[in-house]
Amino acid sequence: MVTKSGGNNFHGSVYEFFQNDKLNARNPFDVAPNPKSEQRQNDFGGSVCGPIIHDRTFLFFSYEGFRQVAGVSSPIFSSVPTAAEQALGPAGIVAADPNIPAGTPVDPVAANLFKLYPLPNTYAPG
Repeated sequence: MVTKSGGNNFHGSVYEFFQNDKLNARNPFDVAPNPKSEQRQNDFGGSVCGPIIHDRTFLFFSYEGFRQVAGVSSPIFSSVPTAAEQALGPAGIVAADPNIPAGTPVDPVAANLFKLYPLPNTYAPG
């Protein structure tokens, strides 16, 4: 890569972008009785450039760092089938969905994976 030659003065820049659970709104899937999920995210960095030998050799250095702490959020209720849906099984869910054409077969692999879903352990307000 060829870039414009450097300057004889030192220049630099710094930046930071951050988010945390104290300043952000509640996730719409975290229902009110449950506490907000923990979140801290920092994206930061900077650069510096300047001369090493006047009018001849120049230095450029940049750094970027990323730190993230993401707590486990409350369960998203649509990710685990309800007890009624578990009783229907995969074929019943497909038959009950108006967006899926009638008579659509259920893949046997999907039917076996459906058995691995846990029963819901939280009430999803409707």
